[in-house]
Amino acid sequence: MKSIDEKGFLSKKILNWIDKHRREYHEWFSLIDNINILGQRLMLSLEPPSGDGQRVIVTILFARILSHFQGVVILAERGMVAEARSILRGMLDATFAGVALSKHKNLLQMFIDDDLYQRIKGMNSIIALPKNIKKKHRIGNTKLKKQIAEIQKEIDGKNIKPLTTEFLAQKAGMLPYYNSLFVMLSSSTHSRARDLEQYLADNDYSDIEALHWGPDVSDLNYVLQPACELLFKAARAVSDLFNGSELDEKFQKQWDIYNELITSKAT
Repeated sequence: MKSIDEKGFLSKKILNWIDKHRREYHEWFSLIDNINILGQRLMLSLEPPSGDGQRVIVTILFARILSHFQGVVILAERGMVAEARSILRGMLDATFAGVALSKHKNLLQMFIDDDLYQRIKGMNSIIALPKNIKKKHRIGNTKLKKQIAEIQKEIDGKNIKPLTTEFLAQKAGMLPYYNSLFVMLSSSTHSRARDLEQYLADNDYSDIEALHWGPDVSDLNYVLQPACELLFKAARAVSDLFNGSELDEKFQKQWDIYNELITSKAT
């Protein structure tokens, strides 16, 4: 069996670290295992009526939120906390959208129309590629610019406004999460200087005396706690949209356990 030093996080010996981390944070992982099962049951129980765009999109977003949650856990239990924060950022984005759309049906068309802006951004990115790459893949600017002009005409004709993350957070009633957690997680996603300190022995960027790498769970609770809270919020929003779920009481029981856990850790 290849060692951690030889294969890093891809070594089969990472299974030993997973067991170790789950034992050390057994209360968190017990909660996670329980709410993950409830999340799976809720997702598979959803049957949005045909033609009900709001419930269809919210159902899809909940599936994405749940898979992001599972991704966070998979990384966190391996001691890949920095990487887990990046996935947590994606989970937060999806939660903003899912909760906002569950509360405001009129956002559905705005959410769909925003794809026009995303398409223009994507095509402008292609146009900005170096000429040799575009030549290699036979990409021409003329056709792309024509498509951009057509999409922009549709945007102007319908007076479509871009849908921002901050706006969705506000509509979800989660603006404090945007102003705090979203900002902090952005540092991990974009690899800012402060987020790189975990790899240094003495936070001196001019010299590396010892590169710290490998499984590390020193900040694990700062990833698991918000991941759990976001799943709870998303599940509540979905349940409310579908006029309640038979799982509500079970989620509430786990929510109580969650609150007891964060209270005990704070004292």
